[in-house]
Amino acid sequence: MRYQFNGKNYEKVVVWGGGRALPKYEYAMEYIDYIVDKKTELKGTQMFGLTIYLPEVIAEEKENILVVVTTFFYLDEIRENAKAINAKADVEFITDVFPNKAVYFAQYREDAIVEVLLRKHNKNKIKYLEIGVPDPINGSNTYHFYLNGHTGVCVEANPDMIRSVKDRRPNDEVLCYGCGAIKDEGSNLKFYVIEGRPGANTFSEESLEILTTKGFKCEKQIDVPMISLNSIMSQYLGGEADFVSIDVEGYEYTILNDFDFNKYFVGVFCIERGNDKVKALMLENRYVQVAETPSNWIFMREAWAEEHKILLSTN
Repeated sequence: MRYQFNGKNYEKVVVWGGGRALPKYEYAMEYIDYIVDKKTELKGTQMFGLTIYLPEVIAEEKENILVVVTTFFYLDEIRENAKAINAKADVEFITDVFPNKAVYFAQYREDAIVEVLLRKHNKNKIKYLEIGVPDPINGSNTYHFYLNGHTGVCVEANPDMIRSVKDRRPNDEVLCYGCGAIKDEGSNLKFYVIEGRPGANTFSEESLEILTTKGFKCEKQIDVPMISLNSIMSQYLGGEADFVSIDVEGYEYTILNDFDFNKYFVGVFCIERGNDKVKALMLENRYVQVAETPSNWIFMREAWAEEHKILLSTN
């Protein structure tokens, strides 16, 4: 027996996926026998001392084999492919097999930055809102907090993704809405689903045009019911949130321009960068920029930021 999971014994444990999601799971590599990936250019290379093979190699395994997947979005597809190659293969998401509450899931560790900011403010129970959840785990700015026992609200416009978000995050409130301007609340707007790029789906025609010029294709247009950030805060969060993440591919300013910063309390915002009007709006409403990553700006309520300076100066 090599490994036991859910009462079943496995002779081999294999990672499917040698891409950029893999390094965050380095802690689990001591249990892994090898890696498979369908990219031929990775064949024969190594990561963490483990050789990468094409997936067909698992056909050679005669005993029970456990395949762990590093990208949740492709879990069902990989499960089907692995079973077609080897009927004895069981396929699970890697954190289900090797849980680790210290893992961060945001693209550039924005969740780690926010955790430090909130911890310094003595926030032991974090209430969050994530607007734009094309994947409930990988790339999520809030899944780390969910994994550590915190809860909040996830808002995703693509109805095709709602089931997976609810399945993976049953303790969160999951809403299938587009978030936008107050004037559009209660109506439906066109939502553009980009082929093969769920994180690029958008309400913005300008963003769609940019994506098209880069060679991406719009797979379909769907009508999505709209809700404002004000309504989410009042109806689902009691008017307060410690952390709000907004990643909506060019629609951030539309959402925030109608937000009542005086009525509703948010400690920290993580907002997809790119529109300088967003930055100006945040500064006008007494938020200061405390961090920046290649993808996002992180703003903290001015009063909180001042308190952090005091704390830092006395430590």
